[in-house]
Amino acid sequence: MESDAEAREQARQILDGRTAIVRLYCDWKANPKAYTTLSVPLVGLDVTSEAISQAAGRTLPEDGVVVVVPSDQEDSEIARIMDGCLFGTRSGFGGRIVLWPGSVPPFLRNSCLFKDALGLPVANADIEVLLSDRPIDDPKRRMVWIADVRLDQNGRVPQLRASTACSMHEVVFMVLDPDCGRVQAISRLENEQKEHEFLVPALPRQKWCAFVDALGRPMAGATVEVVRSPTWESRQPGKSSLPPVRLDEAGRLRPPPENPMLQLCCFLVHDPNYGTAIVEPRTRMLGKPDEPLDLCAVPLVPAATQEDERSIWGTVVDSDGVPIPEAVLQCAEVRILGGGSLRVWCPGPPTMIRFAKVLTDAQGRFSMHLPLGNDDGTLGRPVPPGATYEVTIDSATGVKLQRLHAQLAAGREHTIVVERKPEGPSAFTGTLVFEDERGPVTSVEKLRQVTLSIQRRTGAGRSEGTTFGPGGWLEKTELEFGTYSATAEWDGRLYVFESVVVTPRSPETIVFTPKEITAAQSVYRGRVVNGATGSPIGGALVLLRPEPGAFYEPDEKAAKRIYYLGPETDANDLIEIFKSDPQWPVTWTDRVGRFEMSLSGMQARPPFVTLLAIKRDFLGAELQLSAIPSQADPFGQRRLREFEMDSQGRVLLPEMKLFPAGTVTVEPSVSDGEKDVQFYYRTAPDDPTTWLKDLWATPKASQGMSVFRKSRLPTNESQKVYVPAGVTLTLVLQRIGGQFSPVVIEPVYLRQGEVLDLGRVEFSPAMQVVVKVLDSAGKPLEGITLRCRTDGIGYTGLGFVTDPEGRALVNAPQNSRGQFVVEYPDRESMTVVREGTPYEVRGSEDEGREFVLVLSDEFLEQLRKAQ
Repeated sequence: MESDAEAREQARQILDGRTAIVRLYCDWKANPKAYTTLSVPLVGLDVTSEAISQAAGRTLPEDGVVVVVPSDQEDSEIARIMDGCLFGTRSGFGGRIVLWPGSVPPFLRNSCLFKDALGLPVANADIEVLLSDRPIDDPKRRMVWIADVRLDQNGRVPQLRASTACSMHEVVFMVLDPDCGRVQAISRLENEQKEHEFLVPALPRQKWCAFVDALGRPMAGATVEVVRSPTWESRQPGKSSLPPVRLDEAGRLRPPPENPMLQLCCFLVHDPNYGTAIVEPRTRMLGKPDEPLDLCAVPLVPAATQEDERSIWGTVVDSDGVPIPEAVLQCAEVRILGGGSLRVWCPGPPTMIRFAKVLTDAQGRFSMHLPLGNDDGTLGRPVPPGATYEVTIDSATGVKLQRLHAQLAAGREHTIVVERKPEGPSAFTGTLVFEDERGPVTSVEKLRQVTLSIQRRTGAGRSEGTTFGPGGWLEKTELEFGTYSATAEWDGRLYVFESVVVTPRSPETIVFTPKEITAAQSVYRGRVVNGATGSPIGGALVLLRPEPGAFYEPDEKAAKRIYYLGPETDANDLIEIFKSDPQWPVTWTDRVGRFEMSLSGMQARPPFVTLLAIKRDFLGAELQLSAIPSQADPFGQRRLREFEMDSQGRVLLPEMKLFPAGTVTVEPSVSDGEKDVQFYYRTAPDDPTTWLKDLWATPKASQGMSVFRKSRLPTNESQKVYVPAGVTLTLVLQRIGGQFSPVVIEPVYLRQGEVLDLGRVEFSPAMQVVVKVLDSAGKPLEGITLRCRTDGIGYTGLGFVTDPEGRALVNAPQNSRGQFVVEYPDRESMTVVREGTPYEVRGSEDEGREFVLVLSDEFLEQLRKAQ
């Protein structure tokens, strides 16, 4: 086999003196197809610039292009030796072109295969073949036309390549897609051993992403800007966006070649008749990376239309009344009359909380109509009248804003005043000084005992913040602004410091002075008794209730056990878990049921801290140590619960009552990934058992005491759960959402320690009926939250909202009776006021049955006021 050098020498001898056909492109910038054909004598394998100039009869232009194309050659030997390779360079190259293709990889001898963005062959498409000095679009790129070819029915065309020894070494394929127009194909080299594959970043028109308004109507003619980041906030202003594109008559977006599948991007949508919105459809993790984005719902409707009466609109200004352009308003849900809510629509099953976003214009104006789903899951439900948008504003281009939560009534214009973050530092970088009775504390060890909480009000009665555990704040070089609260345990005493509001205008040194100084440790003394007999219970485990993340859980199994903690949990297993945190308060009752426990002020002070008492075959007891009453004191502070103390300063707790329990073993079975189900039981209303009053007493009515029971059961695993013994029960297992009927087991009567094995429990779909809500004149009421209260079960589902015809599709358990109700809380009487209509359903024959609920004028008026 001859070497490359030998083959090249032989080819030189064959071609020497022969005439090659050379293309000269003088005006390729204006017309890449315009060229002159020249007959140029070869010197061996070389096409020299002098020979080209002589053939042209003039000096070659500096910015021209010369190309030798195999298919142009009249001499078959020249075409054979060129071996299908293009040779091109700048016409003012002042040298020579060597017509030797060199060694060619096998895959470059095979045909070229063209596939679209879906991975399907591009069949029978026309292609422009061009030659360039650069593979990508660039203002400095030279590019000339070589030929027009057509792909076969399998998306293939014979191979074309260019000599890498020449400056014009890139073959560019421009595919004339029937839907996307002229698109440059991108070389893909993953398939080197078979054929040269090209990606055509185009999609069939029926696969283009459609942009629709909040009611599902195409936004034809709107302008869309593709932002190359999954969220608006993560973009790089001025660098992340592709040129704006106008949607076609069906509201479809021609896919950009840079990202035809529209992955990891968001959109800025604008139409003067609608407004401006941001659409963040999905990220690669949550979306389907192998499928193109097909639908984007834009949270807008045309201005000044009937549908717009359910929108919100207005202006965002700062505290000086100056409009804020490009402020982002986001909303995840609207609140509905009667306490329900409707979340923003998104295609497919919900995977996380989604937000609709709109952007203010140059005058700070905005509008929004939240996209909502119909009962069948499709987009297009209008926002109900009387709804309230839950809106957050925390960002604007070029402006730092304080986060604001606002509740905006639908159908009204709003002026939203947000606070600019003051000029200057964005965080506090100064010094915190904490004082005791003698002055500033300088001991590092003492400062490491300070717990710091920072809170910020965000409007609409909401706040947010951060809490640093003992000494955690010392690790920070800067702290956010807000209201600072601090506590510390020093020398056996608990110091509670005066709160300080820290702003950019605060001094470099913030001094905290003690507001309250108490004993750091308090001894709590209590007694655990049998709630049915009053007799003491020895050997009960008493502990401070742990919350997930409150201490170090040694493994995932332990963390799950804490999350689903119940009185059934084996005491020894709990003790084993708490070995990882030996400081966690745990003790046992003595033979007469008494216990003592020492708690630090830091442990007992937070609201709703509770003690638990558990014993095998008993329902547990839970005692709230720091109850918050509903009324504030004259100074606006909410007082912590106070217990009596004995002569030795020990805190005396009320008796903790444990009730005898039977055991139910059950495995709730689901197939859709739901993590847990609700579990509860009921006793008969007329059951004369005397201790039931204590069993069902609320913490407010029983000195902060309640029964410690498990109400959530993890799915798809067998487990035990305690229920009251010695009384007749109705057991209920219920899935969240109301799409499935609760599982009701009755009657159940267990003696203490007796076990009832329910085995695997599956949930059947709920029966769907229609409830029509009318006013006293018979007019349908839209946007009313309806609830199903089933006898023996209680509420089923989270609430159902009536449509424009006053109809709501309600999921009711099969073979059940109860009431369909509308209700609201009366703040004066602290009760729930409701009106309803009775129902009773059996089997499939009642599917779709219609019920009617008429609301009185007085109730309807109060319902609207309660919103």
